[in-house]
Formats: sequence, structure tokens, C-alpha cells
Amino acid sequence: MLAAIALAGAGGAQAATSCFGVGVDAGYRAAFDTVRGQSANSSVDYPQGRFYREAQSWATPVGADPGHHSEHMHLAACLPNGQKMTGAFDLDLAYTFHNVQDYRILNASMSAVTRPDGNSTSLWQATPAQIAELQTAMDASGDGAVKRVFFSVRTTLPTRNGFKEIRGAIATEEDGPLAIFHTWHFDPRWYLTDAVAGLPTYAGIGLNQNALRNRSQITSRRADGTITNVDYHHSGWCGMDGNYAISPELTPVDRHTDCTSARWTRATVSVPWAPTVDKRFQLYVTDGGGDAFLMIDPDFHNHYAAPTAACPNVDASGNCLGKWVWRPPNARQELFNQFAEVTIPASVIASLSSGLHKLVFLSNDAPECERAGNPCPPDARGEWSNVEVLPFKR
Repeated sequence: MLAAIALAGAGGAQAATSCFGVGVDAGYRAAFDTVRGQSANSSVDYPQGRFYREAQSWATPVGADPGHHSEHMHLAACLPNGQKMTGAFDLDLAYTFHNVQDYRILNASMSAVTRPDGNSTSLWQATPAQIAELQTAMDASGDGAVKRVFFSVRTTLPTRNGFKEIRGAIATEEDGPLAIFHTWHFDPRWYLTDAVAGLPTYAGIGLNQNALRNRSQITSRRADGTITNVDYHHSGWCGMDGNYAISPELTPVDRHTDCTSARWTRATVSVPWAPTVDKRFQLYVTDGGGDAFLMIDPDFHNHYAAPTAACPNVDASGNCLGKWVWRPPNARQELFNQFAEVTIPASVIASLSSGLHKLVFLSNDAPECERAGNPCPPDARGEWSNVEVLPFKR
């Protein structure tokens, strides 16, 4: 179901520009193409440059491989990441639920946090009717079903200008015996700069300038009924083609927690990948660790009995890992609280068809017992994963 609003001059001064990469998600494009008044060109256009980004959070029982049988929550949007916004603006949001059972949605929202002082204001808050629509979709997503909800929302005006980190998507808590975690908060993050006429400006810019981040958090219920402390799993994209640096302001001990990078925009993400040049990406994982993958065009909503031409890489659990996949040599430890630079060879890029593809970064946070290769107690928390999806053009 699509909840649409009237359009009213989104922030930004640029002429209407299509959202780069929206073609990788036919459902999103179909839902918002007409809303944006651009049905004739089958794109989704905005007053400033945006690109499609999908973030995901997964929950997996102990001992199982994360994949198509995991519980998935997704949030996709055409983001004005790194842009200067001159007023309230429209956001088109697509929530996806897959296999999510026995959770109650507490809220769905986004906040704008001024960096680095941490002042936070609401950017968007779901109404009771929107929460009910999300809950209905979540409850119907068990047994492998995929359910989607589309919202067009208008952001609130900021109270001051400056560099902002946008946080949040959805928060849930257990509501039945099938829930893997007690609380599960899905928290993808991105960035913009507010420049609204007449507002005071906060000039500070914080260290957290990662291109895109995901810092989901969970608590678990022990066998005796007590609840664990909050666990965080923090991962994201630092940079592309060497355009990044570890924050020099941090001590060597703390540098694993942050990196600086040019804030990715439509202009940088939309550059076509040349079939004769290697592509390099800088990735990071903090606040826990486990297995990690970088993949091209995987599919985690279906079971694959064997490799196919469209999916030559299939694991033992029937997960399609796509046309190309990278894993750290020491899969359970390599990306624990550190960065990695991964090269996609030109030969791989040359083998892809012309057009849009998905680059997918998956990082898992397994319980300590599982990471160490030891038997896990019956009340060990499940494995959980952050997933980042970015489109690219070959």
C-alpha cells in the first residue's frame, strides 16, 4: 500500500534529477514514480541529486547460516546523502519484511543529529496508522514470505543548520516464542547539511563521516528470564577507490572505530564502472564481529538447490552469493573491529552485463561461543547481520 503526500518544494536548489540506481528495485520505482510526477520517463526524480540505498538487519538462530531463512528487515530510500538541504524535503521509504515473526513494532522514525555535539531533533515519526500497516506486513512475512510497505513522508524543519547524521528506521521487541531477540532496533545512518535561511548554524563537523553506516542493536532473553545488556553491530562503507582515511584525530587504539571519507553523493555513486579498471572499496566492522562478504547481485530471498548461470556462487545452505563474492581469509576474525580494503578485479567487472547491478556488503555478528568454535548454551543469543546494498552501473 502506498501512503502518498502532496509535493511542496523539497529542499535543495538543483533542477529535477533522477534517483541513481532506482532501477535495481522495480517495486520501489513503481511505487514512487507516479508520486514524483515522472511516470513518463519511468524514473523517480527529485530537486537534488540522490541515489538508491537499501540497508538491512537480519536475525539468525544460533548454528544456522545467515541467509534466505534468516529474519530480515529492510529500509530502502532515494537519499540526498551529502547534499545541502534548504528546507523540509520528501523522503520515499520502502520497508521490507522477510520471515520476521513474533515481534511488536515500537516505533518507526528518523532523527537528525548535529555532529559532533549530539543535539538530536526528529526528522520523521510514523503515525499510529503507519505503525499498524508496518505491523500487518511484518506479521504476514513468516514462512519465507516477502512483504513491503511504501511511505512518502515529509521531513520536519530543522531548528539549526549544520552537518547532520540521520539515524533510525524501526524498533521492535519480542511478542511471542518465535522471536530470536528480546529487542531489535534497526538503525541505518546517512548524512546531509542543513542550510535553511534564518536559522542559526552550528559549525562543528564530527569525525563520523562514513559514507553509509549501519549500527543495529539487540538485547536477548536468558534462560532465567533476565535480559542482556545492549549489543551493537556497527559496519559500513568507508570509501571507494582510495578516497578515505582513518581519522587522524583518534589515537591508534581507537582508530578502529571511525574513518573519514568524502560523503558519497549521486555524482560519485553514479560513475560507471569501467571493465578495464579494478574497483576498490574500504569496509569496516566494529562493535562485534564475525563472518563478512562482499558480493555482486546475490539473492537472499530464495533457496537455490544448485548454482545457475545467473547465480554461479551458491553456499551449502542454498543461499545465492551472486556473480562474485569476497570473504576474509579468516572469516570469523578478519573483520573484527577493523577495516579492510577489497579489490574487485577488472576481469569480474568485464564479465558483467551492461546496466545496473547491486553491490552488497554483509557482516555478521555471531555469539562468542560460535566465533570460538565452541558449543553454545541453549540460551545463547542468535547471530545477527548488517547488510548494505548499493547500485552501480557497468
